[in-house]
Amino acid sequence: LNEADISRIPAGGTADGWSDCESALLLAVDDLVVEHFISPQNWEALNRHFSERLIVEFMLMVGGYTALAGALNSCGVQLEPENLEMIRDSANQGQQS
Repeated sequence: LNEADISRIPAGGTADGWSDCESALLLAVDDLVVEHFISPQNWEALNRHFSERLIVEFMLMVGGYTALAGALNSCGVQLEPENLEMIRDSANQGQQS
């Protein structure tokens, strides 16, 4: 991912500039994080690019990172200042899109 891609992530999978595959991945991540379930529409989009085995691996990866984020947040681990600033800048750009 380049800087433009990273700054576009907060705008979501429907934002302009993503390939069909990238859009499918981002929408599926949103499904998993918010609903804990990939919608049939987003599953179908993933299935156009990936085997069922890879989709399952993808779901496990998203779940692992979600669990890690929960553990780090619960333990009070702080981001390094430069990383926090990058996240804030990206979020602000996404809100302006």
